[in-house]
Order: sequence, then structure tokens, then C-alpha cells
Amino acid sequence: MLLRDWFPDDFATGVFVPLKMANDVAGVLVLANRMARTFEDREKDLLTAIAREIAMSIINAGCRKKQAVRKRLKELDAMRREFLGNVSHELRSPLTVIKGYASSLLQAGCDL
Repeated sequence: MLLRDWFPDDFATGVFVPLKMANDVAGVLVLANRMARTFEDREKDLLTAIAREIAMSIINAGCRKKQAVRKRLKELDAMRREFLGNVSHELRSPLTVIKGYASSLLQAGCDL
């Protein structure tokens, strides 16, 4: 995308401030003004501080989402383990009975 695509023709001044925290870049804060002007250092510092806070919020929201996904995966894993335990038990019970009958029949010398 070209710079002119960001601003209509009637905007004279624009500033782009990266939304970053440490090495994580979450986006870009874009501000435009119809009057041609130069931003003062204190304004740039303020915009940088605002951008940092926005980036922190975006990154933290992503972390919370990842935590929620991890929590859900743990819940699903617990459900899977419980299901496999139940299925294993339910299969083992009839097999034990069948094995017992088969063992009794073999010991008695019965011909099938």
C-alpha cells in the first residue's frame, strides 16, 4: 500500500507511530492533520507513550487469548483421559468374564 493511500488529498500532515513493545510490533498508530505543521518533540513523546500503551494492551490481549486456549486444551485433555479410562474399564469387565468362562471350559475339557 502506498503512503498516499493512507490519506485523502486534503490531509497535509501525517505521522506514523509504531505500536511496539520490546521486539513485538502490534501495528501502527496513524494520525493525520489537514493543516501543514511540524510535530513538536513533546507531542512525539506523547504519541510514542500512547502507542506503547496501545501495543501493551494488544499484546496482553493476545496473551490472555493464548492462556484461554491452553486452559481449554487442558480441559479437553482431562475429558479425553476420563473417556479412555471409562472405555477401557467397560471393555475390560466383559472381557474378564469371557476369559473366565473360556478358562473354565478349557479346564473342564469341554469340546466345543
